[in-house]
Amino acid sequence: MMQRGQLLNRRNVDWAVIYAVSTRCWQFPAGLLTTIFVARFFSREVQGYYYTFSTLLGLQSLVDMGLQWVILHFASHEWASLSLSTDGRITGPDTARDRLGAMARLAWRWFLGTVVVFVIAVASIGAWLFAREPTTVAWRAPWLAAVLLAGLSLLLSPLLAILEGCNQVLPLNRTRLWQAITASFCVWAAMAAGAELWVVVVAFGIQVLWEGWLALYVYAPFWKSLEPPSAPATLDWRREIWPLQWRIGIQSVVRYFAFQIFTPVIFAFHGAELAGRMGMSWSILSNIQLAAFAPVRTRAPRFGMLIARREYPELDAQFMRTLAISVCGFLAALFGFSTIVALLAIRSTGFFAELGSRFLSPLAIVVLGLGSFAIHIAQCLAVYIRAHKRDPLLPVLVTSNVLIGTAVLALGAAYGPLAAGIGFALAACTVTLPGVAWVWWTTRREWHMSAVDKAHV
Repeated sequence: MMQRGQLLNRRNVDWAVIYAVSTRCWQFPAGLLTTIFVARFFSREVQGYYYTFSTLLGLQSLVDMGLQWVILHFASHEWASLSLSTDGRITGPDTARDRLGAMARLAWRWFLGTVVVFVIAVASIGAWLFAREPTTVAWRAPWLAAVLLAGLSLLLSPLLAILEGCNQVLPLNRTRLWQAITASFCVWAAMAAGAELWVVVVAFGIQVLWEGWLALYVYAPFWKSLEPPSAPATLDWRREIWPLQWRIGIQSVVRYFAFQIFTPVIFAFHGAELAGRMGMSWSILSNIQLAAFAPVRTRAPRFGMLIARREYPELDAQFMRTLAISVCGFLAALFGFSTIVALLAIRSTGFFAELGSRFLSPLAIVVLGLGSFAIHIAQCLAVYIRAHKRDPLLPVLVTSNVLIGTAVLALGAAYGPLAAGIGFALAACTVTLPGVAWVWWTTRREWHMSAVDKAHV
């Protein structure tokens, strides 16, 4: 009979998936409603600034040099022998707990420096880009406030990564659901009140409040139990962390170059109005991808724990089931979005015609969706690979992402969003997905067979 603890763990993971998917399911219709509010309350020029703000603030995912993902995977391996007591403290072997604490302190120091770099660099980049052309849009004050709040969110991110790696996905995803709901209502209210670009500040403010409450208040006993031990923990950053971190870090740089420059490129070479259409379309496609990716990401700590225990058949079974759910969800949402845009495109008058004009053409949506689908599958396979605390994807992803970014920059600057989408889709379907699938297939067989052979020695 299954032990009570195992049953509760399985239920927790299932509820964690439900909350994660619910968050993305909320964000998809909420995102559609946000686009309606944007079309109703923003001018086309303000819309361009709004989505360019969001893209530049996405540099959050770049400046940490991949440490968030490394923390998650390493924490999951240490957590395989640890647990959480009823009073919120960590119990288990001192060695594993001390290594987890050393990882938390290392991550905190790293992110303190990272936040300073982020605020100065991103504030300067945005000021340069937005000041290139004269405009009546009031962007300076909201831009600075949004950058500062994004910096605070970045400072909380290593704490959330450790909690996620320690399989605290249920409270994390529950909090993210409430965060998404409250942020949506606050953003809609701010739009209706005429806040314009201050809407971005409102969204980041809500995010920081929820993340700070969870990480610093709810889990205060968790961090208390990780206070420095009498003897230093045996965590060698150069040998254990850095080999994986620099690989993911380089991939983060080229990934941003590949996937986050669509809107800034269109803004710089084709103006704020077309950048707004690009940003709105890409935002919804990104939400679709995030919603479909939620089941796989939520299972990442579980994958790491199964690998630490060498339960490879169960690992493969869980991953394949989760991947199938993820792929079906992506395709269904992409079909629905493409159909809606196509129906809006045939309207010639009225508000729905105006709303349809805020998106890219249906053909551009389909092309971008095809590329996003290939990237989505590759990203799911990458989670499986990195759960082993290894990352042999560097050559494939650097090559493919440089190709994507170059195509988007060259074709987008010269010909616009459709050409950029074609370049993106071709590179994703012919280089990224085949390359990652080949690495997944070969390393999976090699690592698992090697581990089994060692276990019999």
